[in-house]
Amino acid sequence: MRGSDILQKGHVKLEALDICQKLYSKYNIGISKICVMSGANRTVSCQGDSGSPIFWATSYLNVEFWQKRYTQIGLVSLGSKECGRLTSIPYPYENVTDAMPWITNTILR
Repeated sequence: MRGSDILQKGHVKLEALDICQKLYSKYNIGISKICVMSGANRTVSCQGDSGSPIFWATSYLNVEFWQKRYTQIGLVSLGSKECGRLTSIPYPYENVTDAMPWITNTILR
């Protein structure tokens, strides 16, 4: 599958970290990672997607109606060579929450 000049989005779901640790044992998959699997629309990251954000949608009550707020929880760090094809296994992504002390320290310099 070829790359795209148009920004893409998709739905993914979190998996247990130990699943990614077993699948990618040659990499150091520690607590600085989250394990993410293709969601309802069969979305996977591809080579070249590194650094792309993963957002968590949370609904909250704003006075009289519900709204969604998006919070970045991760970054693509390993993309599939099987772009758009291999959606049955999860991939490890960087955990932004784990990196917050480094991020805030770097920004404040």
